[in-house]
Amino acid sequence: MKMHRFALRRVAPLVVAVLASTACASSAPSDDTAMGMEGAQEQAETSMFRVENDTPEQTLEIMLRSEDGDRIPLGVVSSGDTETFILPPQAPPGEYELIAAVPNASTVEEIISDAFTTTGGATVNWYIRNNRIEVT
Repeated sequence: MKMHRFALRRVAPLVVAVLASTACASSAPSDDTAMGMEGAQEQAETSMFRVENDTPEQTLEIMLRSEDGDRIPLGVVSSGDTETFILPPQAPPGEYELIAAVPNASTVEEIISDAFTTTGGATVNWYIRNNRIEVT
């Protein structure tokens, strides 16, 4: 019994010291935390595209077309769904159009939005059926 008390007396201060050092280490900001904050700021400045596919029974592939005519695929939106896409890093703020096309269709029919300008942090809403763009 005396051995256990002796061991407990020696281990208890060690446990307290370890817990205290862990608490201090976890409260100090790390480089990862600072980078996470920068990443959150960059994400807040990134343009987003909210695409509402209100067309009947058509899954559509969504692309972004730059002033230069380059097409950047964003993704697919099923009929009746709304998807949000983020401006890809290779596409800087500027003037764009959104394009919707039926994937793997034998004839290429596209719906092309009006041109709009993206700025950091903008949200572009596109209602495909009415082909209406709102930039907020």
